[in-house]
Amino acid sequence: MGQRERNTALLKLLVAVAWADGKIQASELNFIKRLVLRFGLDDEIWAELEPYLEEPVDDAERQALAEALKEHLRLPGARGEVLGMLEHMAGADQNVTPEEKEALQQIRTVLQSDESSGLLGGLKRLFGGGAGARASEHLGRDVDTFLHNKVLYRLQRQLSQGKAPVAADDRRLSFWALFGGLLGRVMIADDNLHEQEVEAMRRVLAARSDLDSQHSELVISVVSEESLKGLDRYRLVQGFLELSTPEERRMLVSCLFDVATADHDLPAKEHEEIRGIAYGLGLSHRQFIEAKLPFTARLK
Repeated sequence: MGQRERNTALLKLLVAVAWADGKIQASELNFIKRLVLRFGLDDEIWAELEPYLEEPVDDAERQALAEALKEHLRLPGARGEVLGMLEHMAGADQNVTPEEKEALQQIRTVLQSDESSGLLGGLKRLFGGGAGARASEHLGRDVDTFLHNKVLYRLQRQLSQGKAPVAADDRRLSFWALFGGLLGRVMIADDNLHEQEVEAMRRVLAARSDLDSQHSELVISVVSEESLKGLDRYRLVQGFLELSTPEERRMLVSCLFDVATADHDLPAKEHEEIRGIAYGLGLSHRQFIEAKLPFTARLK
């Protein structure tokens, strides 16, 4: 196992400790960034860290990350050096919280243990013999999905945490995650998320999708939250192109106008966002106008 893998595993664990008190402080994030520069790591590694920076790491996942790092620490003194870095980072804001102290002790116990258990062994202890689907939650976060379909990434994370039954058809869940993400791009284009538009999205999903109400509500919740943070139009459009038929693309653009005009207004920013999505999906100007016309009567 190379130095690059070791450093990446260390950085993930540093992020996990920073989350211990429920918030990553600016000083902690800066410490991690300085280490990235010191290690000479590239954007690909930073992308691998992003899912961990996005949402908190729980106790079980933090222990799994510690077990993963332990596999890289074979040289004498390496574990002590890592513990020193973790303690330094936790104290970067001049305040080591009780939660951070507890997290450090958890990691110290894992790293100082002489049991050659490794990551899978640690998971078996955590979950008992057959770790099954629940254990896979702690084997890592899907960087590719995070980068290319952030709505799907969040949906999968919430499904793995029992927020709704796991969807049987991953491809269809991905389709509706992209569909919802593009609706979200339009809803937030004027920098406001209007309740009428959220309700219109709920109506559109009920009428058009093959999701049950529980999964639809989860899509709406995730899209509403992620839209406020910012979603990448290019990646959403490219993903939707791969999974959709020409008819489904025209249907999407019609739904974009449906949602955008739900509050009886169509701000220029929302109109241009729909245009950008439509042209990105390969619709002609005529098809764009045909999708818009049925909803012009709603406008004040």
